[in-house]
Amino acid sequence: MSWWSPVTACFDGDAVGSQPSPPAVAIRALAAAAGCGLALAAGGIAAKELSFKVSLTQRVEQDSNALLSKDHPNATMGSVSSPTVDIKLAGEKTTISVRERADIARFADDQALNRTDNHLTARIERRGPRDVVRLEAGLDNQATSAAEAADTGRLAPSARQTLLSLTPTWVRDLTQRNRLILTASHLQLDYDNPTLTGYTRQTAQPGLEHRLSPRDTIQASALYDHFESRSGSHMSDGYGGVLTFTRYLNQRLTLRSGVGMRWSDSVARGQTRGETNWLADLGLAYKTLTGTYEASYARSVDPTGLGDLRTRDDWRLSTSERLDERTTLSLVARYMEESAGSAGRDDSRRYLDLMPTLRYRWTEEIEFSSSFRHRWQMYGFDDEPRVSDALLVSLSWQPLPWTSGL
Repeated sequence: MSWWSPVTACFDGDAVGSQPSPPAVAIRALAAAAGCGLALAAGGIAAKELSFKVSLTQRVEQDSNALLSKDHPNATMGSVSSPTVDIKLAGEKTTISVRERADIARFADDQALNRTDNHLTARIERRGPRDVVRLEAGLDNQATSAAEAADTGRLAPSARQTLLSLTPTWVRDLTQRNRLILTASHLQLDYDNPTLTGYTRQTAQPGLEHRLSPRDTIQASALYDHFESRSGSHMSDGYGGVLTFTRYLNQRLTLRSGVGMRWSDSVARGQTRGETNWLADLGLAYKTLTGTYEASYARSVDPTGLGDLRTRDDWRLSTSERLDERTTLSLVARYMEESAGSAGRDDSRRYLDLMPTLRYRWTEEIEFSSSFRHRWQMYGFDDEPRVSDALLVSLSWQPLPWTSGL
């Protein structure tokens, strides 16, 4: 399969023998229309500034169990080079930005883990007096040994995935206190390994935001999503809604609380069933003069590389504190519980990822960092967890962007 296949599939149709539902066709048409409209708008911009930036990160890592294997932990040591190119074209109303990053990993003691991954993202945004129209697109081609830790936990070194994402958004200020927000997305994932199953998923989320006071906002959103595995063995249409309340308690503390419900009709391995799930999106953010602290909990229904939908409970914590003018200490932690699939066995999963990092900025362009990463994973059918401990040391070169007025 070529890297272009997911792009052409968006226009050629879904998996062989499948027919997308009418709402899915409407979502795809909305995404295509938004993309064409933004491309035409961007083609006529009067560009005022062009910026170009190249950066490079070189990382050395040692991992006690890189593939999270239960029976045969594979201790490895290697390096990862990550060159990045950013290009930005800004006009009076329209901004276009493109980023390409490559991750080139080499391991002397286990060459099966060698990989070269590519990540391309693009964003087009046009602003008017009352409207903001935006299209975000991404194309990733990467090894599952790097991409699947948070999705399925199946880190096969010989398997690769190609992920295409399109997300158009339209925001319109109706009044000083009311705002209309329309968002759609198309997500398509393909693998070159038969042990994993790709899928397509389209979503639509129209919402209305109302500012109750200078500190309080409330948003009501309707939800629709259509999911179909590439094998055609699992299809699902989901409907629902979410109500989100955001309060700025003071200049430093923000509280977000969202709850909702999702109803779905699914066909999995020839069996039809209905399902009801409750959804949640809770968050707390605190800022000081020297740092930021954020905690969140989300409950969602997400597709996986196993070709089905899973209910996920996701807890996250991130902190960053500037110790002095050059030194920053940060912590990123995530714990996730995932329900079992429809395969008839208990393949539910629990996953923990914990990584403290110490950064030292030597100059305006050069930064050193050292991280320790602990990962813990356990399936429902496991009798003991799979554990990985890794040490990562990085050197980053991030020069100031080259900017030119046009």
